[in-house]
Amino acid sequence: MDPDILQTLAKDYEIVVITGTNGKTLTTALTVGILQEAYGQVVTNTSGANMISGITATFLTAKKAKSGKKIAVLEIDEASLAKVTRYITPSLFVFTNIFRDQMDRYGEIYTTYQMILDGAAQAPHATILANGDSPLFHSKEVVNPVRYYGFDTEKTEPRRTHYNTEGVLCPKCQSILTYRLNTYANLGDYSCPNCDFKRPELDYRLTSLKAITNTSADFTIDGQDYRIKVGGLYNIYNALAAVAVAEFFGIAPETIKAGFEKSRAVFGRQETFQIGDKDCTLVLIKNPVGANQALDMIALSDYDFSLSVLLNANYADGIDTSWIWDVNFEHITDMPIPEIYAGGVRHSEIARRLRVTGYPSQDISEMADLKAIFEAIKTQKTQHAYILATYTAMLAFRELLASHQAVNKEMR
Repeated sequence: MDPDILQTLAKDYEIVVITGTNGKTLTTALTVGILQEAYGQVVTNTSGANMISGITATFLTAKKAKSGKKIAVLEIDEASLAKVTRYITPSLFVFTNIFRDQMDRYGEIYTTYQMILDGAAQAPHATILANGDSPLFHSKEVVNPVRYYGFDTEKTEPRRTHYNTEGVLCPKCQSILTYRLNTYANLGDYSCPNCDFKRPELDYRLTSLKAITNTSADFTIDGQDYRIKVGGLYNIYNALAAVAVAEFFGIAPETIKAGFEKSRAVFGRQETFQIGDKDCTLVLIKNPVGANQALDMIALSDYDFSLSVLLNANYADGIDTSWIWDVNFEHITDMPIPEIYAGGVRHSEIARRLRVTGYPSQDISEMADLKAIFEAIKTQKTQHAYILATYTAMLAFRELLASHQAVNKEMR
């Protein structure tokens, strides 16, 4: 066994690394779609195996590009980044966001950010494309060159975010930040009312949100109109990051648009399929911010739907499930949902959380077996179904779907 095999396999590749709490997989998929349109074959870890073993396996199975250009786009787990960059030398890092997530594994957001910086510092000449709307990404001096992307839409007078928002303390003076534009959570055009800390100048700017639905979004970045085939505000940030990568490489807008046109939802991230004759969408949730954005996305639907929420507490999910109480599940009481299925290893916990919202308890069915949920969806009242699932629950449900040929076992 060669302990340095990754270094050998990744040699001579131009590598783009995408890391952060939420959005890694879809940002990677959108970026790959664009770069494939521009260069041909791109090496990537499609199914989201983003620790060092998964990265090594990705290079072991890599196919050569017909163009001869060796390029890789890799999503990498925040806590694994420093381990991976010991062996590979990226030319570009993309920082999506940092929110509280699996605190038993990552700790607080400031600890997570330091893990990422430690990984990036091992490739000091690589440029960082950071989400400029996140205060954390402008809170420390870094050794790498940095460029920023973000939203530059309509502004208001500075105001505070929701009282339960994390990461809104000024890193210089610890005052509470105010926002002229607050997209969601702690993201937006922020400034400190007590000192000179504020959002940096943006190098890549989203200037117009034209339409957002539960299945698509239309927007303008740096004077060009784009469309993606996934819904919700949070996924527009993923598209913005992908456009920033493309512009960094000098790729033309027409090629970016063609890449977006061929891209689709991937591996449990608004992945669509049928169970019987029912139209279903599987959405990964893993922390309060991501779950709230998923709820906002499904609320955009113009039809009734059933809702399944699958909660596991395995190591890859985070063993602490208390985060479900920070999710605004109360939002479901405003949606056209005639029936809810609570499942997963911690089905009783998620069922209790959903009952507390005020949703009619008699319409919540608790099912320990995922097969029971699969069968229930087949005969449900509505044509549409949303399944929100934590990571290992999503994997287990996909395995069940694959055994019924509803999805491919692995995304290609």
